[in-house]
Amino acid sequence: MKSINNHNIMDILAQNVINYRKSLHYSQEQLAEKANISVHTIRNIECARKWVSHNTVSNLSKSLNILEYQLFVPDKFYKDKKLKKPSFTNLLTIKTSLKKEFQHLLDNTFEKIIKTGNFS
Repeated sequence: MKSINNHNIMDILAQNVINYRKSLHYSQEQLAEKANISVHTIRNIECARKWVSHNTVSNLSKSLNILEYQLFVPDKFYKDKKLKKPSFTNLLTIKTSLKKEFQHLLDNTFEKIIKTGNFS
């Protein structure tokens, strides 16, 4: 399975915010208001220029009527697994797979930190 790096995660988040926002027929301004964040932040997220805090993820997911982790599931994942978006059984499958990918990312990040000695 291909590992995910930070840039891929930001791209996935950006595309998912766009897709879910458009599926609800929200403008960026409407989503910003509902999520209680600035339009500038929405634009930065959708252009994959800004990482988000947990609070922002939580506010976005509530405003988009989805679970938080769904913002980080690549659309390609559903197609590769031939899953429909999302049933409870499929959510468990996705959660298990993503857990492995994120664990791999964390392992690589910690290994890099230890090798470089850069703990800042």
